[in-house]
Parts: sequence; structure tokens; C-alpha cells
Amino acid sequence: MDDLAALARFQQQFLNRLYFEQPIDAVQLRDGLQGGDGERGLRAYKGSLYGILNKALAEIYPVCRQFVGADFFDALAGQYIRCHPSRVDRLDDYGESLAAFIGEFPPARSVPQLAALAELEWAWQRAFHAANANTFDFEGFAQATALGKANGKTLRFSCRAGLSLLQADFPVDRLWQFHQPDWPEDETVDLAEGPVKLVVYRPDRQVYIERLNDDRWQLLQLVMAGATLPQICDRLGEQAALLLPLALQCGWLEGFQQG
Repeated sequence: MDDLAALARFQQQFLNRLYFEQPIDAVQLRDGLQGGDGERGLRAYKGSLYGILNKALAEIYPVCRQFVGADFFDALAGQYIRCHPSRVDRLDDYGESLAAFIGEFPPARSVPQLAALAELEWAWQRAFHAANANTFDFEGFAQATALGKANGKTLRFSCRAGLSLLQADFPVDRLWQFHQPDWPEDETVDLAEGPVKLVVYRPDRQVYIERLNDDRWQLLQLVMAGATLPQICDRLGEQAALLLPLALQCGWLEGFQQG
């Protein structure tokens, strides 16, 4: 048990030294015996770790990196890595809080679009790696809402895995598209175009970024908040009869449950 406790302390000290420059007893001891070899090895390991995480962020947020330039993004990523050590099993899952970090990062105030762009890129990443959706059970849905079957009073829909909603004060979707290879060379983006509400999802092999009007936005918000079918109908009125089939057709809804 003592050996395990000592190992755990060493591992925590090791991580604290890599991320936070805190002292580590084992390295200090080796320095005294080996003339600094331990310290040099630790610096090399730290450089490798930061390099791997920086590369992961650059691959998850390629548009952000293009938008602000490699030097700015790499400096931003370095600060993020120091404040947010990796605790994920897969590098694809690292960097979820980057958009929030950008919002509090003073140098990013000169590029106010960056946080929303990072939020959109993370939503794209989340949708891309989401599990494939199940086929909606229309027969079961019909039975659940049939007369004498409680009329779906406790029925709740579930959104497709990886589906995200986000909104911005500028056309962040157009800015994202501007940095894609198929963007026409003679087109520009008007950042003053106005606010947008977006849904990001993957119904098949391709990730879609689509604009929503207020009714569609409200429907998906209600579903994600766990509203029951009667609550959705009360809030949306006659629009519910049009919006629910549309949501199924678009692939925004994956299933339902009662209770």
C-alpha cells in the first residue's frame, strides 16, 4: 500500500510539474545525483506532451487556426493546455471548453468572432464522432400515442446523438464555410449580416450545419429540455403538427420514451 501511495504521489507531482511548474521530489533527487539529466528529460517530455495536445487542438479547430493565424492559435493553445490538463481517453475528446476559455482570454478580445467559431467547430467535431443513430420507431410511436394509450401524455422525444444548438450575433456558419476548400473565390462574408440560430448534426456520413427559424429552434430546445409531447403542443400550438414531422424528416429526432 505504501508503494502504491508513493507511486500515486509521484504521478500527481509529475503531472503538476508538467502543467503547473510545481516541484517534484524525484526529479530534484535525480538532479543532485546526475547533474540535471532528470530535469532535461522532464523538459523533453513536457515539450512532447504540449506538442501532442497542441496538434490535437489544431486538428479539431482548423478554421479557428486559419482565422487568427498559426502563431496566435498556437500561443492560445499553449495557455489552454496549461489551464486545462488532458483528462480524456481519446485526443478527439480534448478541447471541449476551448470556446469558453477564448471568451475569457484577453488577447482574443480583438477577434470577438473566435469564441463562437470555436463553439461551432466543437459542435461539428461532436456530431462527426457521434454514434450512428437508430431508426425511429414509427410503429411504436403510433401505438404510444393511440387513443386509449394515454395519448402520449408522458412521451418525450430524444434528439439525434451529437446534435447541437448554437447561436451567434454574426453569421458564424458563413465564416466557417469561407474557410472550406469549396468556397467560391469571388464571394465574401458580411459579418454584420445579423444573428443566426444553428443546428449541427450528422444524419448519415456528412455533418450538416443548418440555420433555424424561431419555431424550429424552440422545438429543438423543448426536446432537449425534456418537454413532453403535450407540453410541446401547448408551447408551439398549431405549428407542432408541422414541426414534428419536419424534425423526423430532417433526422433531428432519434427516438422517444415514456415516463
